[in-house]
Amino acid sequence: EITATLWNKICEFINNQSSQGYQSNRETFSSNDNYKFFEYNRNSQKLQGIINYLTEKYKGNVSDKGVVSVTSSSIGYGIPNYVVDLNNSTFFQTSNLTEHQWIEYDFTKRRIKPTHYVIRTRTDGYDLGNPQNWVIEGSNTHQKNDWKILDSRHDENSTKRSNTTSSFKIRKLKENESYRYLRIRQTGKSSNGYS
Repeated sequence: EITATLWNKICEFINNQSSQGYQSNRETFSSNDNYKFFEYNRNSQKLQGIINYLTEKYKGNVSDKGVVSVTSSSIGYGIPNYVVDLNNSTFFQTSNLTEHQWIEYDFTKRRIKPTHYVIRTRTDGYDLGNPQNWVIEGSNTHQKNDWKILDSRHDENSTKRSNTTSSFKIRKLKENESYRYLRIRQTGKSSNGYS
């Protein structure tokens, strides 16, 4: 039988292990040998991961501040910086909605070990051009043959409509992997058959 004292010690041990990063379902980045952990909360409506942390730390859009560089394969609507502007209703879209279009994040001095990611669809009320087929890729060298697929989705319905936020678990990341560059690359048609 477990006593209250023993139970409290077990809970304290578990909490200490969690704060040291031993718990799963966390996002992490390292910068100058410091580790920050962001626990994924599937019940939260707020985007609370690495971009949010950096936005609060540097008091504004992390791309504008030079903390994270955001680039894209093309520009159709808006600017790539919009994808890291979490408090704004603006959206970004590449000019060509075909396969192999991408949005890329360069975390410069940081290495990212994502466990989850969120896609927020366009906010103008149109249910077209939202991603439905994609891969999440990571690289440390930015060389063409160095991109590793960390997650892939095919015919994803949760991103079909406008004004939605959907969370996804990274499925192919090993324990010791982290990346400077992350990108989402379209691999098929987007919503409403845009190709």
